[in-house]
Amino acid sequence: HGKPEARLGDGAAGLAFNLSHTDGLVGVAVAADPGLPLGFDVEPLGRRAPMEVARRFFTASEVGWLDGLPAAARAEGFFRLWTLKEAFIKATGKGLTQDLSSFWFSVHPPAISFAPGCGERPRDWCFVQRIVGGGCLAAIGVRDRGAGIDVAWSELDPAGFDPAAGLGW
Repeated sequence: HGKPEARLGDGAAGLAFNLSHTDGLVGVAVAADPGLPLGFDVEPLGRRAPMEVARRFFTASEVGWLDGLPAAARAEGFFRLWTLKEAFIKATGKGLTQDLSSFWFSVHPPAISFAPGCGERPRDWCFVQRIVGGGCLAAIGVRDRGAGIDVAWSELDPAGFDPAAGLGW
């Protein structure tokens, strides 16, 4: 319930962030707007897709889309939907307490829809996905109120990272 907050001393830092990790990879999304609802998820594409999770928690349209994919593409399809859903529920701060069937995604391009009475508008949200780390799928979700976002992706090898040099942004 709620989102982690970056702090500097006794006050909040002037940024929003969200992070995710999986085997061998940690990712973080950062925005220079402390009040921005921002969510991020990363999942390995080589992992078995738990289709029983999709059938239990995804909407009928999402399951129908997955079932329409060739068998070899279903795992990636599952993780495309899952990372988008995770990015959204992490951005709202509600996590898995939120009903995963109260919203659904179209994947190409990523776009969200909501059940009536949800209190959200699809046009207020922006989602971006990308393959990172040589085989993981990452998704970012932002409630940008239709302003649009610019996403800059950077990948760092921790073995070559020099904290004194900074991130180089």
